[in-house]
Amino acid sequence: MPFFVRPRDYSVIDGDTIRILAPKGPMDKWRPEAFSVRFRSIAAPEKPKPEMTDKIMKSVGIDPHADNAGIIAKNALKDLLKGRCLMIEPKGADRYKRTLGDISASGTPGKSFDLNNAFSVEQRMIDGGIVTRFSNEEELPPYYSYALKDLRDRVAPISAGPSF
Repeated sequence: MPFFVRPRDYSVIDGDTIRILAPKGPMDKWRPEAFSVRFRSIAAPEKPKPEMTDKIMKSVGIDPHADNAGIIAKNALKDLLKGRCLMIEPKGADRYKRTLGDISASGTPGKSFDLNNAFSVEQRMIDGGIVTRFSNEEELPPYYSYALKDLRDRVAPISAGPSF
């Protein structure tokens, strides 16, 4: 069953995983992770592992990981999702117990899910050449997920511009 997440309730971990945040408790300094969701059908390059020399290099103005593909993928995903609600369709779990899913983003930034121009995040990342598709996964519709298509089919006859 798909569910919706507001922009304040998720963060990007890397180019193919997001973190769903739990409510902040009275003693928490920050919001803890409730669970993470990894894209079911794509793989992004890994972020670099921190090294002891990183801090020294940064102190003299050199970013040792500026051209790292993993950081580029993470930043591209952050830019793509910035301020947008998400619709997440869980599709199981991986060996690390992360939820696997298909993720669609709202057509416009904001607190509600704008169905108009909503898109498959996975497909946009693939189109951008930032990630690769797992070869053993079933094909997704070109620009939106099955649940998003179903939602559009159900809502379109009722209203010209729905917003959830």
